[in-house]
Amino acid sequence: MKQLYEKPILIEQSIGFVNKFHTSYHATKTTEIDGVPIKKILEKFGSPVFVFSEKTLRTTIRNYYRTFKTYYPKIVFAWSYKTNYLGALCSILHSEDCLAEVVSEFEYQKARSMGVPGNKIIFNGPYKRTGILEQAVTEGAMINIDNFDEIYRIEEIAAKLNQTVDVGIRINLNSGIYPQWSRFGFNLESGQAFSGAKRICKSPCLNLTGLHCHMGTFILSANAYRIQAAKLIHFAERLGKVSAFKVSVVPKWKVANAIGAALARTTCEVSLFADTEQGIAFAPEENFYAEISKGFSREDAIQQAFDLLRTKAIQKGAQMSDLEMEVT
Repeated sequence: MKQLYEKPILIEQSIGFVNKFHTSYHATKTTEIDGVPIKKILEKFGSPVFVFSEKTLRTTIRNYYRTFKTYYPKIVFAWSYKTNYLGALCSILHSEDCLAEVVSEFEYQKARSMGVPGNKIIFNGPYKRTGILEQAVTEGAMINIDNFDEIYRIEEIAAKLNQTVDVGIRINLNSGIYPQWSRFGFNLESGQAFSGAKRICKSPCLNLTGLHCHMGTFILSANAYRIQAAKLIHFAERLGKVSAFKVSVVPKWKVANAIGAALARTTCEVSLFADTEQGIAFAPEENFYAEISKGFSREDAIQQAFDLLRTKAIQKGAQMSDLEMEVT
C-alpha cells in the first residue's frame, strides 16, 4: 500500500519543557572556569575561544587510574593524539603517566618531538609507510598490525635489522553495538583474526605480545566493553593452545567491574528542573517530583540535585568518600 505523503513542517519547541524530541533542557550561567572569570578570558583571547581545564583533565585521569588499579594494578592508559594533539594537553596527560597513542607518521613524530620515547608510544592506524615503520621498530614502539601487508613489511624490516620485533594485532568484532567498525583490523567472527595471529606467531622474526580492539566512539555502554573483553580473552586462550603466544589475562569479572566502575564515575548525573510559578520541582529520569514554594532558590535546587545524585551514585556502587559532585 502506498504511503500518504506528509509535507515537512517546522514547529517551534519551547525550551524548558518536555516534548517529543527531547527531555527538558535547563541552561545554567557560568561566570568562571577553574576560578578564572570568563570575562577576563574573553578580554585576553577574544571570542569564540575554546578553554580546556587542566584540573578536570588531571582529576579525570587520576580517577580512572584509581578505579582500574583496584582490580588490575598493571593498567596503563594511553592518550589518543587523534583526539587532540595540542602540546599542552599531551604534556599534562604524559605527566600523569599516560603513554602516547598515535595513528599516523605526523602524530608519531609529534610525540617524539615532545620527548616521548619510542617504547612509550603505541602505533596504531590502517596505513603506516615503510619509513615510519622502520623508525618505530628501531625505537621500540608498540606496533599494532592492521593488515596482512603490514605483517610482510615488518618482517622485511626485522630481517633487514636482524632483530625480532614485538607486535600486536588489531581485531574488530561484534560487541552488540551499531554500526560495527569492521573496516580496520582483522575480523574475529570470520576467522580472519585467528589466521592473522597464527601467521604472526609462525614468523621467525615477529613476536605477538598483544591484542588491540577499538570498537568505535561515544560508546557509554559497559556491556559492550564486557562483551569485547570476554571475546578477546577467549581469543587469547584459544590462540595460546595452538601457538607460543603467552596468555596472561585478568579474570573476566574484574575486567567488567573495572570498566563498569570507571564508566559509572563519568556518566552518573542528575537533571533537576524547578518551576516556582507552578510550584513543582522534578527530575524525570529519577522519577522525582515534589511541590515547592515560590521562595525555592537556586541553592535549594542545587542541594536537592546533590541529594538525588548522591543516592544514585551510591546505588551504582560508589563510596561516599569517592563522590565528587559539581553543577554544570
